[in-house]
Amino acid sequence: MRMRFGTWNVRTMRTGFPDTSGSSDCTQHLRKTAVIDAELWRLNIAVAALQETRLPDEGSLRETNYTFYWKGKESSESRQHGVGFAVRNDLLSAIDDPRGVSERIMTCRLSTSSGFVTLISAYAPTLKSSPESKDLFYDQLCETLSRVRSGDRLIILGDFNARVGQSHASWPDCMGSHGVGTLNENGQRLLEFCSQNLLCVTNTYFKGKFMHKVSWKHPRSKHWHQLDTILTRKKNLGDILHTRTFHSADCDTDHSLVVTTASFCPKKIHSSRSIGSKKLKVPTSTSRDEIASYQQLIKEESASWDPDMSASEEWVKIKSILTETAAKAFGYKPTSKHDWFQENIDHLQPFLDLKRQASLNYRQNPTSTTRGELSKAKADLQRNVRFCANSYWLELCKSIQSHASTGNFSGVYSVIKKALGPLPNKTARLKEADGSCILDADRQLHRWVEHYSNLYSQPIGVEPEAVQMFPELPVCTELDAVPTVEQFITAINQLKRGKSPGIDGVLAEILKTCILSILLYGAETWTSYAKQERRLNNFHMRCLRRILDISWKDRVTNEKVLSMACIPSITALLKQRRLRWLGHVQRMEPSRLPRQTLLGQISDAKRPVGRPLLRFKDSVKRDMVSFKIDRNIWEKLSDDRDSWRKKISDGVVAHDSAWFDLLSKKRDLRHQRMAQPPTSPGTQFVCGRCDRRCRSRIGLVSHQRKCQSQTT
Repeated sequence: MRMRFGTWNVRTMRTGFPDTSGSSDCTQHLRKTAVIDAELWRLNIAVAALQETRLPDEGSLRETNYTFYWKGKESSESRQHGVGFAVRNDLLSAIDDPRGVSERIMTCRLSTSSGFVTLISAYAPTLKSSPESKDLFYDQLCETLSRVRSGDRLIILGDFNARVGQSHASWPDCMGSHGVGTLNENGQRLLEFCSQNLLCVTNTYFKGKFMHKVSWKHPRSKHWHQLDTILTRKKNLGDILHTRTFHSADCDTDHSLVVTTASFCPKKIHSSRSIGSKKLKVPTSTSRDEIASYQQLIKEESASWDPDMSASEEWVKIKSILTETAAKAFGYKPTSKHDWFQENIDHLQPFLDLKRQASLNYRQNPTSTTRGELSKAKADLQRNVRFCANSYWLELCKSIQSHASTGNFSGVYSVIKKALGPLPNKTARLKEADGSCILDADRQLHRWVEHYSNLYSQPIGVEPEAVQMFPELPVCTELDAVPTVEQFITAINQLKRGKSPGIDGVLAEILKTCILSILLYGAETWTSYAKQERRLNNFHMRCLRRILDISWKDRVTNEKVLSMACIPSITALLKQRRLRWLGHVQRMEPSRLPRQTLLGQISDAKRPVGRPLLRFKDSVKRDMVSFKIDRNIWEKLSDDRDSWRKKISDGVVAHDSAWFDLLSKKRDLRHQRMAQPPTSPGTQFVCGRCDRRCRSRIGLVSHQRKCQSQTT
């Protein structure tokens, strides 16, 4: 599977935001994030790095297909620079939240099936900027690279405002043989940075048309240049399949979208949250035709009712009538869209397509005719945008007025919330005491420890007079009376009969009710190794043999001991509890914390060197195999509690049967080895009374003592 990563200088993302545009008619403009969202979705871009976002502070905004993250200057400063990421919504579970380093650098870490990929969005100073600002940018970028983990793949996407030219012979480790243009001062800085950090410019490694290599056209000279570049480590260059420019992407910017195709596959992060169901349209009293059709459908479904079906089948039939039949009659509620642009997208989409095609034609063939077509397409789109926006706001005003007239303040609030549209979420980074942002995750945890330690370590002054005012209540030292010996004997005598006590007078039933409950306390969440299970089994069998007064001299097998006590093996009991707990958690609501904790996964975790530690998931899979439960359909089986418990009960019997068969085979093999004659004919130790052959002299002596006692 392949993934596409892009870099795009969008010039601004302020358009359409009332709190950032500073214009009174901002609500009549297309929201820039919605336009970028549609363009990236059309070209199937997984993650796009954005430059010159010009949004203040740090925040995020979720659109229909993508979630936008940005990092800009403080709110009190001018709206300049700014970088960000646009992440496809189905990849949100596979990424760490993008982290802004400055208004020119932002990082994002993506989890793929072949490992982690660190993405960096960068916006370098222009050619006319001061040398100090350029040195500061590259120093920050080098510091950011130093924090990237060595095992991560690295892709830097950005507008470096640099022309690297065609100097493949001078920079063979950083460039390919398919560059364009000439080298300038910023390009020299970029190539030195690549040489220092073992990076290469992927734009110069792939052959293609000239227009597929350039991304920006100079407004005066009308020459095309490649300013937007994508960098990666030289050792990871094999993961990059192609890099090219898409001039068809249009969001009112003079830069084109540069896309690289990589051989990555996003890692599937399984979530315990279930998919939401559609909501039915609730019929009103005026929907008589719909109600009549629903009644007719119910009659048709009820005509084929089988009175001999089971209770579970009847419930499925009733559920089908209440849901599927109602959906046929009334339909589902449409998805609510809290934005005028999404409400009118069907009307505006043809004009957006015409404008995109006109812009592409003008870029490929800049003539007076194509420029006139582009101006006409922009005017038609702007005219329809204003018409749709005015109609939308008039409808909202009428709706607010109608709700206010009837006293429906809940409706007023919902319509006002719809009028505000999608609001950005501001992000505040954790800071040190001196005000500097903390980027390291471990340091963030220590900072929280310092904060709460200082918060709760402050002495609290309580006046003695206030303490004296509290009423004194009697102290209850013991909630329950201590049980007497007679009560304990009565409880023991009320236990189930038929269990033979051992020499200590302890019934086997007490082992099940008291000892095993303490021994296996909390065993539902254990991750037990085979060695630990063997130790538990040895202790369990010793207890049973002592209770039943069975010595090793009696030569009674474990199978017979368990059958006498009517108890399964402790390994089977441990696995039974674990699987029952798994089914119980699976049947919980998706929002419950135990289910999210047990069935969720850590997005970023590193295992130590060596054999991986056993996980609960591994233990459960092993238990299902030993209980002969199909691991691929266990979710469906656990939905029905009774059938799941019966499946586990059958698995206990199957587990012990397989264990007993294994012990029997080992015992037979051991007896066969003992019955075989010694390998060397000169070393035979034969008993003179019963002609039994022993493998050693000490064995013969031990056998002769036993044989002599039996014959006498």
